[in-house]
Amino acid sequence: MSETEGKTPAEVLEAALAAWREALGEAHVILEPEALEAAQTATFATTQRIPAILRPADTAQIQACLRIAQAHGVPVYPVSGGRNWGYGSRVPSGDGSVLLDLGRMNRVLEHDEQLAYLTVEPGVTFRQAHAWLREKNSSTFITTIGGSPDASLVGNALERGDGRGPNADIFQHVCALEVVLPTGEVVHTGHARFPGAHAAPVFRWGLGPVLDGLFSQSSLGVVTRMTFWLSRKQPYLREFFCAVNDDAHLWSAVDRLQALAMDGTLKGSFFFWNDLKAFSVTQQYPYASVGRTPLPDWARDQFREGFGRWAISGALSAPDAEIGALLERRLAAALDGAFRPLTFAPI
Repeated sequence: MSETEGKTPAEVLEAALAAWREALGEAHVILEPEALEAAQTATFATTQRIPAILRPADTAQIQACLRIAQAHGVPVYPVSGGRNWGYGSRVPSGDGSVLLDLGRMNRVLEHDEQLAYLTVEPGVTFRQAHAWLREKNSSTFITTIGGSPDASLVGNALERGDGRGPNADIFQHVCALEVVLPTGEVVHTGHARFPGAHAAPVFRWGLGPVLDGLFSQSSLGVVTRMTFWLSRKQPYLREFFCAVNDDAHLWSAVDRLQALAMDGTLKGSFFFWNDLKAFSVTQQYPYASVGRTPLPDWARDQFREGFGRWAISGALSAPDAEIGALLERRLAAALDGAFRPLTFAPI
């Protein structure tokens, strides 16, 4: 007989909640209205309602949560920490989904200084990883992002976030995922499925089909562990910025920067923002002076007077200052004539 047969939706939910309390403990099945209201709130209008928040402590508890969800037919919505703003929010995409909050799983599991990798649980944040590496006096670093330092490494990678400098395309520089499937089964990607495999944290492919991408921006499983490849600190590491004010100059700059990327001058990502994107990053929406949305043309034109139409930014890295200066000159030649001249700043 099915767990849901003959029961109302409210009875099904209550039965699932009882099972989750037994699996996680009363304190980690959260029903308080204030907590639910906060979890249902984002920086944009939302109507979804969350009946409960589950806070498992380890992979085994996640397995139990998903088995219970499947048995009772109650949808769950996993978030690593819920602070990867810019890629959405922790508000579930569908109404009535129980929030599976993995923030308690915040351990750094493994670090290798020589091979430059860090293995973490989903609750580990960029702030925590930075502090941990600094405490270890590591010569490596995780790429910086434009979002909150309290965003999850795993959450950002799964949403295919990008960063500054080396390894900026974060999901391209991870491997050895541990994933709990909706059935409660656990799979490991790459060589991580072989016990004691030394190649697991440094070689993502393993044997046979590559599964990692199945769990990026998907609902096919809950990632509980991931290995990140770190960058080695370079004596020279600078962020560059300039702005252009006409489309013709922009397309010329795109072609020149592409050539620098192809010849290895630019090794990380570089970014093109239009004025609206830059406006949203540099200041809050000016309701006091504008009083409405969308942004009127006069306010946009006013912003362009000091900023320009397009911003171009990225990073340069080099093994010494002399090579760094050479890269700066090559970049300056490519971006000559910008509306806002090329500037450099330490990252």
